[in-house]
Amino acid sequence: MKQTGNVTVAKAIGIHVAAVVDCEIVLDGDVTGGTYAIHATSLRGGLEVSIADGNTISGAPENGAYLNPFTTATLTNRGNLSSASGLAFEFDGLGTGLVDNYGTIGGNFTFNEGAGTALWRPCRRVRRAGGGPPFCQAEVEDMCQAHSISTRRRYGIALVCRLWSFSRATTYRHRDPRNANNDARPPRRRGPEGAYSDSALLEHIRAVIEASPFSSEGYSKVWARLRAQGVRTAARRARRIMKEHNLLAPQRPVQRDAHPHDGKIVTERVDQVWGTDMTQTVTTGEGRAYVFIAVDHCSGEFVGTHASSSASRWQALEPIRQGVTRHFDGVKPDTALGLILRHDHGSNYMADDFKEEIKCFGIISSPSLVRQPEGNGVAERAIRTLQEQLLWVRNFATVEELRQALAAFAAKYNASWLRQRHGYKTPNQIRAEQKALETEAATGFKLAT
Repeated sequence: MKQTGNVTVAKAIGIHVAAVVDCEIVLDGDVTGGTYAIHATSLRGGLEVSIADGNTISGAPENGAYLNPFTTATLTNRGNLSSASGLAFEFDGLGTGLVDNYGTIGGNFTFNEGAGTALWRPCRRVRRAGGGPPFCQAEVEDMCQAHSISTRRRYGIALVCRLWSFSRATTYRHRDPRNANNDARPPRRRGPEGAYSDSALLEHIRAVIEASPFSSEGYSKVWARLRAQGVRTAARRARRIMKEHNLLAPQRPVQRDAHPHDGKIVTERVDQVWGTDMTQTVTTGEGRAYVFIAVDHCSGEFVGTHASSSASRWQALEPIRQGVTRHFDGVKPDTALGLILRHDHGSNYMADDFKEEIKCFGIISSPSLVRQPEGNGVAERAIRTLQEQLLWVRNFATVEELRQALAAFAAKYNASWLRQRHGYKTPNQIRAEQKALETEAATGFKLAT
C-alpha cells in the first residue's frame, strides 16, 4: 500500500496493516498515532516499510513503528521516526529484521526476534557514485564484530555482507596481512621474473631499436630480433616494457570501409602472384617524380623498383622487367609463364602496350576491382612502408638519386625486414628456403625416375 498525505489518529493506531503474505508499505506523509503510528503484521510473508524524506512518523505512548513479520522485515527510514514515551520502533518476528536509517531516529529501539536475527545499520544519506553499497570496509568490520541484542552472538561476516550487499572476497582480501600494502606496490606479473630483469631487458630493447635499419618497428619485431640475439623473453613482456617507456610504434586509427575486403590475396609460394603500384614524391632539384614498385605476394619482396619524371606505361613496365630478369630466365617470350600480375586501373597499367608486353612474358594480367584498393593490398602496403621508411624521411635532389636510393632500400628491405606471417623471416630467407625445397624435390624426382 502507499499512503500519500498526513494521517493523524488521536487515540488509536495511525496505520494498521494485517497481511497474509508479503506486504510493502510506502509512507509519503506524516503519520501520528495515539498508540502506534504504524502497526504491521504479516502471517506468511515479509514486510517492507519505507518512510519518505522529510516525513515524521510518531507514536504516543506506544512505539513509532511496530513490525511483526513471519519471515523478514525491512524498515527504510529517510525521514524522522520517533515516539514520545515508547520505542522509536520495535521488531517482533521469527525471521530477520533489517533497519536502514538514512534519516533520524528519536528514542530507543529494540529487536524481539525470538529465533531470528536482527541487524541495525545507520546508513549514509548519499550512496557512493555509481550506485555501489554505501558502506566501507571499516564499517563492515565493525558490524561483523557487533553482537545481536537478542541472541548475544556476533552478526558475522556472512550475514553482514549478504544484507549490506558487500563482497565477502573484498573483506577477506583486506583482512590478509600480505595484502596490507597492496596499493603501494607497482603492478607486476606473478611468477618468476625470467633470465633478465625489466631494467636489463629495457637496455636490450633500446639497443635493438637503435641498431634496426628501419624506424617505427612494432614490439613483435623487436621481440623477434631479441630472440635472434639470444635474449629470451615473452612478447607480451616486451610490449609492456616498451609501453611503459613510450617505445611503441605510433599507430593510425582504424578506418572501417563501407565495403570490407574479406578475401585472400597472399600466396603460399613465391613467384605465383606479383603486385605493382605507383606513388609520387618531390625532388628538390627536378620537381615531381613518380615511383614504381613490384612486390611478391608471398614473401613481400621488392622484385623491382623504378623512379622517373613521367608516369607512362613504359616506366610502369620497368619494375616488372627487373623482376623477370632477376628471378626468371631473362626478358624473352614466355619466360614467366603462369605468373599473375595484380595492378589497379591506372591508365598506364590498362594501356595496350603494357598488357601486350606482360602477355609476351607469359604473365597474366589481374586488375583489382574498381574502387577496391584492398584487391591490390600487398602493393599498397609496400608503398606505405616505402613512404614511412624512405620517401617521407629523406630529401632527394634528382630523380637519379631517388632511383639509386630505391634500389638500395629494396636490397636492405629484402635482407633485413621481418615477415611475421613466415615466422619473422626476411624475404630473402623465405625465397631461399622455398627455392631450396623446389630443388630438392626436383632432384629427388629425377633420381626416382
